[in-house]
Amino acid sequence: MLGNGTPSEPIVNNIHPTTIDNIASNHGLSGDQRMDLHRFVKTEQLIQNAVLYAHTLSHDKTLERIEKSIEDVRGSVDNVSHNVSDSWTVTKEQKEWIEKNPASIEIPEYSTSRIVQSRVVAEARQQSNDVKSRLRKMLEDSIKSKTPLSVFVDEILRKYRLGYMPGTPLTHEQKALFANYRDVAARIIQKRSESVASPSRNGTDPQGRQPRADSGFWGIVDEEHAQRVKEYGEDSEKWEQWASDMIEQDERRYGIQESTSAMLAATVPHMEEPRLFAGI
Repeated sequence: MLGNGTPSEPIVNNIHPTTIDNIASNHGLSGDQRMDLHRFVKTEQLIQNAVLYAHTLSHDKTLERIEKSIEDVRGSVDNVSHNVSDSWTVTKEQKEWIEKNPASIEIPEYSTSRIVQSRVVAEARQQSNDVKSRLRKMLEDSIKSKTPLSVFVDEILRKYRLGYMPGTPLTHEQKALFANYRDVAARIIQKRSESVASPSRNGTDPQGRQPRADSGFWGIVDEEHAQRVKEYGEDSEKWEQWASDMIEQDERRYGIQESTSAMLAATVPHMEEPRLFAGI
């Protein structure tokens, strides 16, 4: 009996019913689930073990079905990705049609209309800036994740170079170009970290505000390239040595690993078409 004369609830297996209710509440159980928990506590230990084991087996089967569903979704996403890549491929028939009907894709007003010129130039500039911004972010992400150079370059070419066949051996020039990009990006990241740690230095104002989002990445790339052109000129040996040094430095920083994209089920046929990174 309780102190107020009302009958007390029986304690089952050394657990008070109120404790069971608290456990149910803490786990957000519904009314039916709460009653199931009360019944479970009242059963013998061997039965409880059997029930728990049965639940484990049931969850194993459920997990298997979920994993199978995930694999199916992954396969579907891969197919979509490959189909999207294929959709960018200009077929033989399309190339022939363009050659026979060049006027259909021309903009004759471009040479005479300033309005058309400004619209075309603005759109081209916007598209270029968007690609450059995404590439810069991908460079920083690859540095933070320490993605090996070959893997990163292969991924960039798959995304942005029309006609690139995944798994194609990367050239010395391609790897050196992106190793240089990552070297510039790494220096900017380091400078940014120092600016945050010491707000009175490296261009931040006395109030400690961080530098603006424009890191000056492409300006640094262009400036340093112009300096190399002035220094190396047409000396191929110096350019080759610079390329080798850039690649070796990058591989020391982020490791070496060959790209595995050649194992993809679908490939994009090679074709000689204008592409975003025409120099690589």
